[in-house]
Amino acid sequence: MLAGGGISKMLQAIANDGAVVTLALLTKAEIEFHRKHSTFICPTCRHPVLIKAGQKTVPHFAHYPQSDCPSRGGGEGPYHKKGKLLLYLWLKKQFIDVALEKYLPRIKQQPDLYLKIGDKRIVIEYQCSRVDIRSILQRNQGYLSAGIIPIWILGANLFNRKGPYHLKVDSFLLQFVHQFNPSYPLTLFFFCPHSLQLVSFTDFFINKNNQAIGKFIFSKLTTIKFNQLFYQKHFSRNTLYRLWKAEKRNFRLKPRLSKFGKTRSWYQWLYLQNVQIDYLPSIIHLPISSQYLMKRPLWEWQSRLCLDILYQKKIGSLFRLQTCMHRLKHDTNSANYFPLISSQLHPVSEYLQILTQLRIIEAVAHDTYKILTPISLHRSLDESLAKDSQLMDQLIEHAVKGNI
Repeated sequence: MLAGGGISKMLQAIANDGAVVTLALLTKAEIEFHRKHSTFICPTCRHPVLIKAGQKTVPHFAHYPQSDCPSRGGGEGPYHKKGKLLLYLWLKKQFIDVALEKYLPRIKQQPDLYLKIGDKRIVIEYQCSRVDIRSILQRNQGYLSAGIIPIWILGANLFNRKGPYHLKVDSFLLQFVHQFNPSYPLTLFFFCPHSLQLVSFTDFFINKNNQAIGKFIFSKLTTIKFNQLFYQKHFSRNTLYRLWKAEKRNFRLKPRLSKFGKTRSWYQWLYLQNVQIDYLPSIIHLPISSQYLMKRPLWEWQSRLCLDILYQKKIGSLFRLQTCMHRLKHDTNSANYFPLISSQLHPVSEYLQILTQLRIIEAVAHDTYKILTPISLHRSLDESLAKDSQLMDQLIEHAVKGNI
């Protein structure tokens, strides 16, 4: 629940007999009885609240407009309230210690759901609307500072699938990517309160601005347990590289991107390098799982790295990881911008690792590499397409053998 304006809405309140009442779980007759015979107060501020129960809304309580409750928030529609309630009931049926809309005074935040499992404290936020990214960062920092694990489940209204393996993933959705430990794949969670479908998009790779390739996992809320969210489900690298082979071909053949902003500066930089886009080396535009850290698309930062440091260097030439990092320092976001991701991978080191596996370069020291294969431009579009295909077939072969 994000703070905002408007009348504060909640699913639970305290009745005059001290009982905690979840209005949405009552029958119409029970709600009408309470409307006539009971009074309710907010669990946080202890001020009176109203019963709201119509034909088109999930029954809930609401503060009076003049309320100054510290937990007050706005913008919760029926979709959000229904989803939050269903998630609460799902956890209760598993005998998990869960509280609905518990206010945390130390950090002045009120998560949708608050869980205690052993010695772990967890909050689940069901996010159905687009808000300022800074507010998401602040909430995550608040939870983490209190030793609480935040888990965000997005409303299916934010789910925009583009194909069997493709999802629209913009800078807003990237704030909700989870990686619970370094070996856990990058994962987004979605839930639809109407179909009861819980979707995981996992182990994904950003292939272009606002789109990623990964593995979809669809489950009914009634058939999945909470702990199953933490099972590791990896995307086949064989499938990834076969899909990426098509991505590279599309990159070569599609109409050129609009020449505005950073894209325009890239075109200008290529022009000054006397390089045509169609003839870029095939090692440019390779999949990197930590691409979320980069401010520029794959083909932009990889081309700058390739042409500035590897291009036309003799076999045996050495270069340092630190030189590559420095070249792209202004194009890389801080890992602090993604507090839900525990990976220590850096896009540059990950890219160099792929080039090492392809025997383009070789690591000769902790941060030093040697060039094994000279990098040059292609001479025609047909050659570029052929070399792209050849390189991706090489990655596919490694994946089939289990080397990547």
